[in-house]
Amino acid sequence: EINLDSSTGFSLVGTVFSPEGEEIISNHYNKGKLATAKIWNLKSGANTQSFPLNGEVGLFSSCFDDSGKHVATAVIESDKINDPNAVAQVDVWKKSSGKSLRTLEIPVGMITALRFKKTGNSLLMGCANGEIRVWNWKPERENSTK
Repeated sequence: EINLDSSTGFSLVGTVFSPEGEEIISNHYNKGKLATAKIWNLKSGANTQSFPLNGEVGLFSSCFDDSGKHVATAVIESDKINDPNAVAQVDVWKKSSGKSLRTLEIPVGMITALRFKKTGNSLLMGCANGEIRVWNWKPERENSTK
């Protein structure tokens, strides 16, 4: 058993292992306060990265890409969690810097599931309104290895 110090007063609403299994990302939510996504090193128990989520939002989905270099988060305004047409915000972050690389805003309600495609250039999203969406967040020209 591993106990990570996440005593922030926030509810823990999800966790996911990194591809190599040495880290996890945790989703913390507290209505009326800022939500946060945190990366934890499982060996040391240290919080190694946090992602700044703007406004009073609910964070319910996050994931690592297979390379372990990127993280995706999906948030929705906390007072619109039950609205199936509310605008959700999806961000893809560079894990090492905590910098948002791309943002997508879509009117699908809460996003309940996220998963990167094996190649890392697309993101699969399961939405509360019943839709399944794919976002090509990294256009072909950015996928070039030249």
